[in-house]
Amino acid sequence: MGFKEDLLQTGLVVEQEIEGCSQEEVDALAKSIGRPLPKAYVEFLLAMGRKAGDFMAGTDTFWRHLSWLQKTAERLVAERSAAPLPESAFVFYMHQGYEFGYFLLDEGDDPPVYQFVTMKARSERVTDSLTGYFNEMLKLFRE
Repeated sequence: MGFKEDLLQTGLVVEQEIEGCSQEEVDALAKSIGRPLPKAYVEFLLAMGRKAGDFMAGTDTFWRHLSWLQKTAERLVAERSAAPLPESAFVFYMHQGYEFGYFLLDEGDDPPVYQFVTMKARSERVTDSLTGYFNEMLKLFRE
């Protein structure tokens, strides 16, 4: 089953509240960063990259946020005098301006997710895969 189907199964959103990105938008994003996106992230974007009801409310992770996430994350890291993000890091969410998550574009089709929290001023691996991350978010959404 895919991301969209898993979200719909929660019963907490209806299909009309979910909108994916177009293939053209996904292709343009990959072109803008000069590297292919992981398959798991492409699946997320195509399934619900524009909106997903209240799923991930309070977290900036959808298409309209992507243009500023990377620069804002890099600024947060610099403000904390933390080690810079790896060159292949792709920031895909920010939560309330103090925490963000990223994956490395060179770690496969379903890469691990890393999280930077400003209070800790360092990155930690939080899930073994992007799919695992979204499954954890679905689990929290159900609760």
